Amino acid sequence: MGALALLPFIWNRAEAATTSCESLAHVKVDQGEITSAQAVAAGPFTVRGFLGAKTVPMPAFCRVMATLRPTPDSDIKVEVWLPAAGWNGRLEAVGNGGLAGMISEDAMAGALWAGYATAGTDTGHTGGPATGYWALGHPEKIIDFGWRAIHLMTVEAKALIAAYYGAPAKYAYWNGCSEGGGQGLSEAQRFPDDYDGILAGAPGNDFVHLQIGGNWISQAIHEDPATMIAQAKLPAITAAVLAECDALDGVKDGVLEDPRQCHFDPGKLLCKGEETDACLTAPQIAGLKKVYDGARNPRTGKQIFPGEMRGGEAGWGMWIAGTQVPPTNAQHVIMYNTLANLVFGGPRWDWRTFDFDKDVALAETTVGGAIDQINPDLSAFKKHGGKLLQYHGWNDPAVSPLDSIGYFESVQKKTGDTAGFYRLFMIPGMEHCMGGPGASEFNHMQTIVKWVEGGVAPDRIIARRGERTHPLCAYPKVAKYTGTGSTDDAANYVCAAAAAEAKAPPTWTDPATGLMWSGKDNGSDVNWSQAGDYCSHLQIAGLRGWRLPTIEELQGIYDPHVTALTEYDSGVGYVHVRGNLKLTGWSWSSSQGDASGKPSQGPWEFSFAGGHAGDGFPVGFSYSMRALCVRHSGE
Repeated sequence: MGALALLPFIWNRAEAATTSCESLAHVKVDQGEITSAQAVAAGPFTVRGFLGAKTVPMPAFCRVMATLRPTPDSDIKVEVWLPAAGWNGRLEAVGNGGLAGMISEDAMAGALWAGYATAGTDTGHTGGPATGYWALGHPEKIIDFGWRAIHLMTVEAKALIAAYYGAPAKYAYWNGCSEGGGQGLSEAQRFPDDYDGILAGAPGNDFVHLQIGGNWISQAIHEDPATMIAQAKLPAITAAVLAECDALDGVKDGVLEDPRQCHFDPGKLLCKGEETDACLTAPQIAGLKKVYDGARNPRTGKQIFPGEMRGGEAGWGMWIAGTQVPPTNAQHVIMYNTLANLVFGGPRWDWRTFDFDKDVALAETTVGGAIDQINPDLSAFKKHGGKLLQYHGWNDPAVSPLDSIGYFESVQKKTGDTAGFYRLFMIPGMEHCMGGPGASEFNHMQTIVKWVEGGVAPDRIIARRGERTHPLCAYPKVAKYTGTGSTDDAANYVCAAAAAEAKAPPTWTDPATGLMWSGKDNGSDVNWSQAGDYCSHLQIAGLRGWRLPTIEELQGIYDPHVTALTEYDSGVGYVHVRGNLKLTGWSWSSSQGDASGKPSQGPWEFSFAGGHAGDGFPVGFSYSMRALCVRHSGE
């Protein structure tokens, strides 16, 4: 390791306390009070966390407890732990999981061992990460949970550090995953000066839509017993996915480098006879397809929250799958407690009644402003000089990894190039925050400290799982095997541009009529559905060279004012279409109505077949489209 890599860890000499721990009980706290300040001797210490309590060895430290009350209804518990000796001059605050309700003492213990002063909060209520009763009739507690508690905790932690050591922390860091990742993004968005470096893992920052996505999964595979997928079936699903897709990234290692490249059809697992754990029934297949697709508005087809990725199904047991009635999987329990108590007024709410058209806006307007962390404007955080490192496992069953990509790209669209202050790392094979078949272990804090204090921006992070090492690449790059040497050695990979995503055109919804285009290539159907009572006037372009138009081209040339079939010239390569037309290769004809393109009652049917070397589509490529028109606008 080079000298530069070590510099951030030796720049700050170890600091010692300049006052007694007990004296901190008299520190003045804005909007609250210190409730305890006690010196804790080195030795065994019991800490609580998301997965329960455990006893761990601890160095000597000063334990400060406080209660903050920014409003009459607030009751925010905060703890700040200060190393009695060997402080490295930094603050590392830690985040929560789920609906919070407890202080992440296990994470604080890790920070303390590394020499950091550390802080945590229950965000203003007790009850654990899967309980939401505390929110009923308490809108201020929802705000405390959503963002206020973390900021106030940060302010008080910095004040206590300065009082104890006689000097402020030189650097402040945030370290959180899941809800804690979203809390980190909230700090960057709302209080950009609070932290110099932020680690945001698998952030549940689009919290309202995340819970709606959880309800979608519950309705897909938990409402009807016929759709329920037993945990015993999950390994067979993953095995089938890997059999088809594992080699797409050039290495057969049980991990998909980028699951977006995989379009495994679960219909291939249809039971041919008696149902076993190695196959799926037709209702189970239909439900699983919905889980992959993610929550959508049934009227417009608009994506509400992205779906689960293929290849990680074996890790869905705790979060998604199961046959219990009522469902006991973690995603369902957190979803129900959130929507029932924060949106729909209490436990009498029936999750089966959620309307993915009408209820989405209700949830957004009721609590979205308090608990969502989706603002793409990080310009103030950038101006502050802050660094944000976000990471997400591709096998995450709790928060779709596509949500991290969506937020990252929204910031890029708002800000431009983010490489100087914000980078995203997608981790192949990692489940929610940790675990899974991929190499995912790396020193998170060392990476962010080197970036903040040493100016070493991470392009490539070496992760480990047992004896295996694998590079994590700054998105959108991916790790590619060089073709020589062990595939379990990170040295034999390079970070390179990802291959073009092998997928169907993205869904596109006509903003004027609600008509939706979605589908798959290689002969599969592309289906139109409509929300309104009329069909749009559509211009199709790009037929030259035996090529269908891209969705982007359609969006760019769409003309809602075309009132009739105006032109067609296969040599020029475009056609204006209104009415019932059938396109086959280079020609068109009307499937219903007259050949002049006079509007008719439908259905519309379009097909396109062709394919030859060099056109970008495989030989035999075909498309078909179908739409039922109730009537035509203006007729």
